[in-house]
Amino acid sequence: MLTVVVAQMLFQQHLSDTPRANHSRVVAHMMRTLAPGFSASAELWEVVGLRHDLDYFHTLDNWSQHGLLTVRWLGNNIPAEAQDAIAAHDHRTGIQADRVLADMLKTADAIAIIDERLGRTTLCDSDRAKPYWWRTL
Repeated sequence: MLTVVVAQMLFQQHLSDTPRANHSRVVAHMMRTLAPGFSASAELWEVVGLRHDLDYFHTLDNWSQHGLLTVRWLGNNIPAEAQDAIAAHDHRTGIQADRVLADMLKTADAIAIIDERLGRTTLCDSDRAKPYWWRTL
């Protein structure tokens, strides 16, 4: 399975220090926080949050591929449940997934987008909101 450390390297390669990177960090933090409530792997959920928009800049001209390209890049390095969640997080792909991981990714993604649109940066600026891997760099 793709670890948080390896996910971070891919993250830097594809998203660098863009606003989309900050969005993905917030989603990853929310996912890590939500996972224990569902008796799920916090590390896996954080990796999914970090990876969900990995292909963002590569799919700007074709949103129907957003998430699907990331799944192709990651291949079997993440479990099928994680692949499904990433593939289904954007409705424009037409992919549907009904597992808890997929539902929580869509929820965290939506909350992060709404928070940003409202101009709040508390989640992004707080050390508490930064994922574990980010605080240890």
